[in-house]
Amino acid sequence: MIVDIHAHILTETFLSELADEGAFGIEHGENGAYVFPGYGPLDHWLYDIDARIKSLSARDIDLQLVAPPPRMVSHATWSADVEFARRLDRQTAD
Repeated sequence: MIVDIHAHILTETFLSELADEGAFGIEHGENGAYVFPGYGPLDHWLYDIDARIKSLSARDIDLQLVAPPPRMVSHATWSADVEFARRLDRQTAD
């Protein structure tokens, strides 16, 4: 069994909610992309679960352990509150 033990993931629904709320400066980009300030367009594998699964299958990876990106949990000037941490946990579990 091949296991990828380090991967980040957010659901597209969650990213869309964040962009709609203006959270973290995330914006709706062109062609369905999401843009993170100071980083640029987010890799579609972060939120395109079907594409990710196809990629894992093509590389014979059996299991991937996932977590939200670190900047969604804390940053130099802030950290997630309990409500936001619960939202992150729910979307990751989905």
